[in-house]
Amino acid sequence: MLILAAALARLDPQGEKETLQENLPLYGKWVKYLLQYGSDPGEQLCTDDFAGHMAHNVNLAIKAIMGVEAYSILMGAAGKDGEAVHYHGKAAKMAKDVYDRACAPGHTKLTFDGKEEGWSLKYNAVWDLVFGSGLWDDVFYLEESEYYRGKCNCYGVPLDSRADYTKSDWMMWAAALDESGDNVEMFARGILEFLEKSPDRAPFSDWYETKSAQKHGFQNRTVQGGIFMPLLLRGAEKREKQQ
Repeated sequence: MLILAAALARLDPQGEKETLQENLPLYGKWVKYLLQYGSDPGEQLCTDDFAGHMAHNVNLAIKAIMGVEAYSILMGAAGKDGEAVHYHGKAAKMAKDVYDRACAPGHTKLTFDGKEEGWSLKYNAVWDLVFGSGLWDDVFYLEESEYYRGKCNCYGVPLDSRADYTKSDWMMWAAALDESGDNVEMFARGILEFLEKSPDRAPFSDWYETKSAQKHGFQNRTVQGGIFMPLLLRGAEKREKQQ
């Protein structure tokens, strides 16, 4: 919710001003929670609830960091420049700490306490690029993007090292991390292959197997808007250049 509020505030500062002022106390409660628990989440449902509970989830920590950074953006939109700088600093410190603890050869791990060969799509980091926050260095994005290419199956890249299924929306968020655009093309082709060859002739499923093209329970859901993340990022970069 913090990320969404920050994105709207950036797109329409005047139109969102009333909503921002009304909800600042609530946003403040949320960011306190993220500062206390976000750097190393406890055992809980993660971004992908169907995958079950997991402690020390790196991708969830990245999501928490982007929540803190979003609060910094909201503070700036509310005219509280000092607090905006303060919370951006908090997010940057968390980002370095998380990367240092999650780093494995050529990628970041699935969990902080997990084996080095464990991995996951760090799709939540895409908001660092959309917001132009610079919380992670280029090497993070380059290594992650290259690693994902190496894990790509016939119908896309799995969500993480635990199973072969993926989420098409999150996969395209992860594709957007690749500045070259190669992953956008590769992963999009995987999704198109899934649509053409899936044995389940059902409305577009966002949760499916990357080797068999079989769908899971989800179909025809509005979350598929997430596959357009590369276009949202391109638009954000264009606005930054114009400014």
